[in-house]
Amino acid sequence: MIAARGPTTPSAPASSLRYRPDVEGLRALAVGGVLLFHAGWPFVLGGYVGVDVFFVISGFLMTGLILKERTRTGRFSFGAFYARRVRRILPAATVVLAVSAGLSLWLLPWVEWSRTGWDIGSAGLFVSNFRFAFEATDYLNAELGASPVLNYWSLSVEEQFYLVWPLLLVAALALGRVRIATGLLGLTAVASFLLSLQWTATAQPYAFFMMPARAWEFALGGLVAIALARRRLIPARAALWLGWLGAGLIVATMLLLTRATLFPGWVVLLPVMGTAAIIWSGASSAGRGSVGSVLSTGPMRAVGRVSYSWYLWHFPLLVILPIGLDLEPSVWTGTVIVALAWLPAYATYRLVETPIRTAGGAMRTGRAAAIILAGCVGLAIAVAAALLLWPRPELTLQPEQARGATAATVPAPAASLTPGVSEARDDLPAIYDDGCHGDVTDTRVSDCTYGVKNSGTSVVLLGDSHAAQWQPPLAALAEERGWTLHSWTKSSCAPGSGSSLLPDPWSRPYEECDQWLNDVVKELKDLRPALVIASGWQPTQLLMDGQQATGRAAGEQYRQSLSKDVAAIQDIGVPLVWLQDTPWQGKDVPTCLSKRNNAEACNARLADVEASPEAAAVMESSGVPTIDLTGAICGAEECEAIRGNRIVWRDEHHLTASYAEALLPLLAADLSETGLLPASTP
Repeated sequence: MIAARGPTTPSAPASSLRYRPDVEGLRALAVGGVLLFHAGWPFVLGGYVGVDVFFVISGFLMTGLILKERTRTGRFSFGAFYARRVRRILPAATVVLAVSAGLSLWLLPWVEWSRTGWDIGSAGLFVSNFRFAFEATDYLNAELGASPVLNYWSLSVEEQFYLVWPLLLVAALALGRVRIATGLLGLTAVASFLLSLQWTATAQPYAFFMMPARAWEFALGGLVAIALARRRLIPARAALWLGWLGAGLIVATMLLLTRATLFPGWVVLLPVMGTAAIIWSGASSAGRGSVGSVLSTGPMRAVGRVSYSWYLWHFPLLVILPIGLDLEPSVWTGTVIVALAWLPAYATYRLVETPIRTAGGAMRTGRAAAIILAGCVGLAIAVAAALLLWPRPELTLQPEQARGATAATVPAPAASLTPGVSEARDDLPAIYDDGCHGDVTDTRVSDCTYGVKNSGTSVVLLGDSHAAQWQPPLAALAEERGWTLHSWTKSSCAPGSGSSLLPDPWSRPYEECDQWLNDVVKELKDLRPALVIASGWQPTQLLMDGQQATGRAAGEQYRQSLSKDVAAIQDIGVPLVWLQDTPWQGKDVPTCLSKRNNAEACNARLADVEASPEAAAVMESSGVPTIDLTGAICGAEECEAIRGNRIVWRDEHHLTASYAEALLPLLAADLSETGLLPASTP
């Protein structure tokens, strides 16, 4: 057993470091917000701050345990501490991971198995927050559906904090003064909070998922534990009001945040400070009329006791069941699934979590903890490997010929598809592998060239990922005609995208797009290309006078923004052609094909696909030629998932590189008809 000796801390009041029923009830408030948010309740859009409440509680309890042990024994056993964490957290978490893997194999489309396997493996090793942070900053991965074990990111953050915090705190206490530990906590809190603010502004997924940006929340809970251990109590009447103020801050944050709220940022101070206020005030005021008396009621404590298992179970079921059972996403569906998740949660609490956590004798030894740790990690890796290696079903994809379909549009056998169903998502333009497609945070144009280098005839491809999908045929055309193709593309940023809001998970004003578009104008002035070919989607979230525009106002804002950007390019004196945005198929095509094994079931009615009439109107008024290849992508009535032997879409709204390249003859012909296509260069 490894132990640290040192002077004891001052004797703690009984109300500060003993069992706190109000803190147990506070867990119910936290998990309730998370569950309602994930269920889709429209009035609890900030319910996810329940995780922040959990972080503060964890910091308070873990620091309190360390102080309590040193007060009682004058020493601290790291082995016993980590053994308790293993027994408390790993068994229940691993059971849910194993069941999630089984449900994924049973109910999820097989194209999701590999991704889910990696997610489960990273969750079992408590590094899933790294994986999800990196995925969220990757524009392509960010558009995929939620992982069944996305909620495990917070467990990863907690475990990473538990690895570091006891070492730092015990080392500070060993120097002989609680003030040193207090100062360490304070410095940790300040540094972590400043880092959180910086990352929120520049790399928001890192601020959300990564432990260094969340450490201040644990540290604040630890400061409350030290304050109570040093008898820094609040007068009863003041504590009464402070407790209710804290509860009000938490509930208000849950109710008032919107999807446009920049989070964590400054706003996370509200639930974090509110949680600290409840815990601190609860040591002085738990009588009738206090928030502590409400939190200490039987129902609140009952939910609080099962909150950990309920938190683990609800999200895998919310993700897997609607897909596997073809349930229409709705608040009702989400609420029913969350409520039903109580059953396995309670069973896990009674049959797994509690027996292992409270077992005595040999189960409390370090050897038992090591066995539990190895077994849980091994099981998580095993079920993850099962998802990665499980044989994929044989596909046929041979529907009956649709009425009015031609031989060219009847899907070929699955074995001859280009790309294959499992490769469709990765059938990307070369610019992604070449690092030429700008990320969300980029503000300067990255100039990648294709075709013939330094040919003397430059053509620029400009826009967002919907423009980037045309790079394969345009690169081939540039090679054929002897031009140099400059690829200038950036995620969710095209002419007209200025003043837009970034989609989830960023959900903030897209200032980098405005800066990038300004840089585009400068680069065009220097390059003076023979032709600019631009394209892009119409943003669904736009800002007008600092407020989110909706309905007609959003359309008008887009027209104004697009007209301004088009005029800026025309003022330079370079020819411009607009590629009309491609139809949005409306469903993730590879997922649908792997689930249905029926191409017709994955088609979309042409009348239902999204279009951008505003862009066409702007181009007509500006005298810019427009090319619309919808007829080459969709049939007369349907947008087929497969045409001939090619899968058309790699997701809901991006063409596969293979299909886009197959459209080269049609694209070249339409460009020639504009009269702006540069002549071939010898």
